[in-house]
Amino acid sequence: NTTYYAEVGVVVGVTTQSYALDGSTPTLALPPSAAVAATYFSSATVSWVAFPPTPSSDSAEGFVLYASTLSNFSNAVAVSSTSSPAASSLSAGNLLGGTTYYLEVGALNWNSALDFSAPVSTQIAAIYALTLSTNVISVNLSVPDQVNALSTVTVTNVGNAGASVRLSLTNPTVWVSTSAPPGPDQFRLSGIFTAVQPSTSSYSDPADLISTSTQTASTSTYALSGDPASVQGFGLAPQQTRLLFMRLELPPTTSTTTQRIYLQADPSP
Repeated sequence: NTTYYAEVGVVVGVTTQSYALDGSTPTLALPPSAAVAATYFSSATVSWVAFPPTPSSDSAEGFVLYASTLSNFSNAVAVSSTSSPAASSLSAGNLLGGTTYYLEVGALNWNSALDFSAPVSTQIAAIYALTLSTNVISVNLSVPDQVNALSTVTVTNVGNAGASVRLSLTNPTVWVSTSAPPGPDQFRLSGIFTAVQPSTSSYSDPADLISTSTQTASTSTYALSGDPASVQGFGLAPQQTRLLFMRLELPPTTSTTTQRIYLQADPSP
């Protein structure tokens, strides 16, 4: 990180006749000795021994942290930087769980050229987690022969890795779920991930049945044919949401008018 000036002279015999300033350039700053200091939910911190403020040959004008999912850094991007010569760490954020990242720190010289540390790598531990806007379907039947009800739940990926949704339910105290048209004290619950409430007839596919057995959403399960993947219940990136529309077919006759059905949504890698 030292600037050198050069000039060129014309020599005739043993006498220098004239000089011309050929320009100046700084040498590269010393590369940092980087190491992974810590990993978190969706970030990683790289640290190095802070450079002294003087002389300039031992200092730097700032630092840039690059991250890549490839060891050759062919898809590397600058994820954070600082103009502080005294800095000793930088962090990379918005990292995905279950993914190995390669990191390198570049020290800036006076001309903003970078000299990079040896690369380091780390893996962010995958955390799979979903939340539901509500997990309770409460039924209070004032008319015992009510046949169906529609409801909507928002599913959010609160983990740090992509996930698909696995659905199941817990039977209430009296009613029992069924895959057939409901009989006395029986109910049938179906669900579809899509953008707007489907028609009642759309819930006729057996693949859309939510039962006590766990089933994972896919292009053909809890889905409408032709829907884009962006509204279906699989491949949710961290912080993405999906709308789950449900149809509840109620028992034609029942020994109770109040029941609570509990919906379970588990993440599948």
